[in-house]
Order: sequence, then structure tokens, then C-alpha cells
Amino acid sequence: MFRGQNLICLSRNSRALLVRPFLLADNESVVTLSARIKAKAAELGIDKLGFSRVAPLTEDRAHFLDWLHRGYHGEMAWLEREPEKRIDPELIFPDAKTVISAAVNY
Repeated sequence: MFRGQNLICLSRNSRALLVRPFLLADNESVVTLSARIKAKAAELGIDKLGFSRVAPLTEDRAHFLDWLHRGYHGEMAWLEREPEKRIDPELIFPDAKTVISAAVNY
């Protein structure tokens, strides 16, 4: 559960790790910050990490809803709850600027 602003939650094996946000030093770039986040993710056993801007699905909205309707989400019933929040992350986190997606091979 996210309670405060500016917290990052990394979840692995049903455990959550809350981390204070990285602060950019005067001479640090966003590219360097991304590299630091990716390095920490690798240290935690995360296989792949990606960054994207927070924005609602536009072109893929209909595809996502059809995908849900066809049951392609399998046992992930949580995807069916409040699909508009899955389509537009700003409904959940209005101040967010970036989505960080993580993948773990199992």
C-alpha cells in the first residue's frame, strides 16, 4: 500500500521494500539516476526494468479491454477490477511522472 508521496515500492517474493526517492545532485543527470535505479533493481534480482511516461492508453485502450473480455488475463482477476485505472495510471497516482515496470523470470 502506498501511503506517502515520493516513495518507491519494489516487490519481490511478496515482500515490499519502500525506499526514499533518489535526489539528483547538482551535476547528476536523469540518465545517471535511471542507471542507479536499474543497478539497484539488478541487485534485488529484477531481470528487466523499463521507464515510461505516465499517460493513459489511447491506441491500445480497445485492445486491452478486448483482451480482458476474452479472458486472456487468466487467473489475474485483479486486472478486471476497475479497468479504467489500468488504462489511465493518473487516476491512481495523479502526481506521478514516470512508470517503472519490472520483470522477473521464474
